[in-house]
Order: sequence, then C-alpha cells, then structure tokens
Amino acid sequence: MDTGIHPAQPPTRTQRFCWAIGRLSVQGIACFRALGITPSEFVLLCFLHRHAPENPTAGTLARSMHSSRSAVSQLLRRLEKKGLIERSTSPKDRRAVCVFLTPQGEETFQETSSGVHRQFEQALHALGEEKSETLISLLNELAGLWDARTPGGAAPSASVKTKGD
Repeated sequence: MDTGIHPAQPPTRTQRFCWAIGRLSVQGIACFRALGITPSEFVLLCFLHRHAPENPTAGTLARSMHSSRSAVSQLLRRLEKKGLIERSTSPKDRRAVCVFLTPQGEETFQETSSGVHRQFEQALHALGEEKSETLISLLNELAGLWDARTPGGAAPSASVKTKGD
C-alpha cells in the first residue's frame, strides 16, 4: 500500500553548501550581537578605521561597500546614535559629508575585532593547521570565482543589509 510518503531526496551539494554557509552566518551574527554590534556596522567601522586619515564621505562608503546611499545613510544614523561615528561637512566640498570614528567608535572597533578574531582563531585551531589552510584557500578560490561572475568584480557578500542584519 502506497502511503504517499516518500523518502526525501538527499540534499544536493549546493543545498549542503548553502546550509553550511547559513549556519556559519547565524553563528557569526550571534557573535556580533554578543559584542553589541551588527555585521554591517562592523564592516563600516572596519572601513572607517582603515581609511581614517582620508575621512571618507557617505558616498564613498556606499560605493566601497557596494550598497545604496540610503542603506548606508540608515547605517550611519544607527552608528551616530550609538556615539560610534560623527559626520561633518567636508572642508574640500561643502556639499559632501565626511564620516569618522569617535574615540568610542575606535574602542568598539578594537573590542569587536579582537572578539571576532578570537572566535575565528579558536575555530581554526580546532580544525588543525592543514584543514584550516585548505579551508582558507578554498574560500579564497570561491570568492575569486564569484568576483569573476559579478559585474564590477564586487563579491555579493560585500553588500550591506540594514534591517536587523
């Protein structure tokens, strides 16, 4: 007698890959939340930290993060409310607004960066040297393949989300 219940097809390689990336993403978001910041906020703080002497504009941030100006503006408002960034009129172009880290923003960046690095270091240590190096190599190769297929060479993962990350 046919009950209509059939064993599920085994998941495809693509599904298994997506599930693994999804699990890592959820764990990463939880790590950032525990540190009081979202992944998108961290990406922006990283950029501002690296480009501090240049005092980038909001437009530069949007282009660099492969995101819309409105998404970056929303993100900047959140960071400004938290006291992590400040904005000021550009001395070179009165129409442009420069963005820079506050001392609290720099401290938050350092603490978050250390926390995230600790988490990754523990995971890589548990994998062992050989597996870690293989994983890093394969992820870089995959990112290169995605870059080659994406207009402008920008990896899709570089885009910014703003609603709850």
